Amino acid sequence: MKFITALLVCALVAVAVAENSYHGNGQPGCRSQAEVDAGWWRHNWDPTSYWWCSTVGQAAVRVQCTADPNDSSITRGWQNQEVGCVPWSQWVWTPPVAPPSEP
Repeated sequence: MKFITALLVCALVAVAVAENSYHGNGQPGCRSQAEVDAGWWRHNWDPTSYWWCSTVGQAAVRVQCTADPNDSSITRGWQNQEVGCVPWSQWVWTPPVAPPSEP
């Protein structure tokens, strides 16, 4: 009985965590100067892309990471910690975060 109770508690915690996670694609609304000043925003559904805010009130533009300049066969992914595109060997998944303009 204790096992079933523990299993039920774990399942409820997992559902609560999933419900509190951000599931959007990360595209900012570029509605504030803070979003424009930050410039880039992670694309949560495509790790090879990021969003770029250049002007308040204009839609963010999706930017694709380019291949490694030293070896065009090596694709790269956006990494928040590096604030740039990195080779896949250095890329690490991080939990998605909503931009400030998201509800």
